[in-house]
Amino acid sequence: MAAYSNLGFVGLGVMGEPICRNLVRKSGARVTVFDLAPEPLARLKADGAAIAASVAEVIGQCEVLFICLPSAKHVRDVFEGDGILKNIGKGQVVVDLGTSSVSQTRDFASRVKTKGAVWVDAPIARTRQAAQDGTLSVMVGATAELFAALKPLIGCFATDVTLCGGTGAGQVTKILNNMVLFQTVNALSEAVALAKRNDVDPALLLDTLSKGSADSFALRNHGMKAIVPGNFPERAFSTEYALKDLSYALELASDAGLRIRGAELTGKILQEAVDAGSGGAYFPVIAKHLDGDKRAMIDRFAGLTPTRSRAVVHDGLVLTVAVAPDPVTPSMYEQTRKALARIDESLALCGTDKAKILSAIVYINGMALKGEMNRAWDEWVDKANPPMRACIGVELEPPHIVEIVVTAAK
Repeated sequence: MAAYSNLGFVGLGVMGEPICRNLVRKSGARVTVFDLAPEPLARLKADGAAIAASVAEVIGQCEVLFICLPSAKHVRDVFEGDGILKNIGKGQVVVDLGTSSVSQTRDFASRVKTKGAVWVDAPIARTRQAAQDGTLSVMVGATAELFAALKPLIGCFATDVTLCGGTGAGQVTKILNNMVLFQTVNALSEAVALAKRNDVDPALLLDTLSKGSADSFALRNHGMKAIVPGNFPERAFSTEYALKDLSYALELASDAGLRIRGAELTGKILQEAVDAGSGGAYFPVIAKHLDGDKRAMIDRFAGLTPTRSRAVVHDGLVLTVAVAPDPVTPSMYEQTRKALARIDESLALCGTDKAKILSAIVYINGMALKGEMNRAWDEWVDKANPPMRACIGVELEPPHIVEIVVTAAK
């Protein structure tokens, strides 16, 4: 099929496992795989894949390395240390199938280039069923020559493969796809809620809309299959992951000097769902909270500044938000460090600690100071159990320039 006879694959999650299985079955190449979970490794071994003990071992046995990981942080984890950058060599190609930060994508591409390797961004779109059926859509950032060489391999798991431009263009396209999707799902949630309150059957509403100009993929899938029946499973595309992807769009807007208000509002709606305990649920769960489900009660704890630090305890989860206590300095590093100390205090009062943090959202007043925030975060975070984290540029109330929201297990 392709000029490549040895492939590698890292990241065998909900999407990665079926994508890799299609490569094993259709590519005609030897596929060496690695994941931290033993179960998908065992299943893919039964399908004919070779099993490696580490990322480094996979790189040592492949010409093209596919990675399919849930966030930019996970990609960074396999890039650094005894991972991609250390072990990649001349002529090898890394294909990132996840949705990731454009700035990180371009940075990694420039760094592997110094080793004679190439980084291709090829984020995937569509559903888990599409991954199983081999009917995904893939948006590629690469040269035309490399795109032509890789397209037969990508065609093993995708029916629509689009060259979007050079390095990073695939990520830009996918990020904007998701931005539009999230806003569309919010509009559908509002329409269904209004229909219910006005005695119109939601299923009838969406069926009727599907016959007119309001029809969309989101309506027929997220609307009819999730919002109307109230089906918001775990291990689907979660609210936390949606918020993470939306943060990349807001980062792009900040870098471009644009304010995208619809996306900002959708980010707030997603955050409300996370705060209400639905961070791990399929992201159309925002409809559930819009339609009047009882919100978690906010408890204020002694020792926390009333309007600056607060905590929510709900269904075994602790959700807390903090900024630096007054008086504050204009230093992003110092404000972040003090806000994180407030997070520690809040978690302790709620009977947990940072080792049990599941996810974090950091809001900063301008992305130009993100590096200083990252420095304070990296000094503070539990390195043995780092949580998924998104960073979003927003306008905060002066003099505060950083606000941190975390979700932790009780």
